[in-house]
Amino acid sequence: MVGIRSAGVALIAVLWMVAALSVLALGLAATTKSEVRSAQGIRARAEAAALGDAAIQLAVLELRSTDIGHEEYSHFDYQLGGRSIAVAAVPAGGLVDLNQAGEELLTGLFAGTGGLEPELAAQLAHRVVAWRTPGLQVEAEDYAAAGVAFRPRGGPFEYPEDLLQVLGVSYPLYARVRDLITVRGGGAGVAPKAASEAVLTLLAGGDRDLAARIAHSRRDDPATDFTGLDNRFFGGGSSPVYRMDARVRIGDHSYRRTRWLDLGQGSPDGAPWRSFRVEPVTGG
Repeated sequence: MVGIRSAGVALIAVLWMVAALSVLALGLAATTKSEVRSAQGIRARAEAAALGDAAIQLAVLELRSTDIGHEEYSHFDYQLGGRSIAVAAVPAGGLVDLNQAGEELLTGLFAGTGGLEPELAAQLAHRVVAWRTPGLQVEAEDYAAAGVAFRPRGGPFEYPEDLLQVLGVSYPLYARVRDLITVRGGGAGVAPKAASEAVLTLLAGGDRDLAARIAHSRRDDPATDFTGLDNRFFGGGSSPVYRMDARVRIGDHSYRRTRWLDLGQGSPDGAPWRSFRVEPVTGG
């Protein structure tokens, strides 16, 4: 009996070791697959960055060869390295300028695109204006009472993500409006010819069909009818700043590369324009 019992224990030990090794092998296989996917993702993003930058350079050259000024949204399509790349050239004048937009336009931004209730949207719009206005001690006291680390700057927004320092602005809200804002637009309003379809939707009071029709007709008709948009918010400057969005298709995935360029200022490397902000590749 002792021998049988010992043999049984030994068999159980062997089976346990086999099971443990199987689990270990499965874990290693899963880790290897995860590492392979991670490596493939890193490679795809690097490829998207390179192809996106190249397409942006081509789009800028095309922009500079035309006489449209800095007031029109433009779209370009390229084939590079066997990949399809679409580049959107968005003049800063077609975006909502955090440094100059009034409370009504900002309220529309937070309520429409941001999805907030009108009362809360109006409150945040007021705080944005207060954040950039010098000497509002009452606002600073509100931040202190809320226990947050940030305080109103009393000066201009330097980066779009500075919006996150405004009391009550959450990251989800910022993520919803980030593609519609700038800090270098040069005007209190928005130039509809320069606006993206998302900004046109804002000007159309949320009417996506109207915004899509205007965006489509605008490509071929220089005298596009902007009736239906809220002309109280028309304006925008003729700033030479552009947001260049390159969307690169790699397999079943789409990646986005964004560069902010100043076409009115040369760079130290001799290029006739300056790239002053590069955003990490997103998507996948």
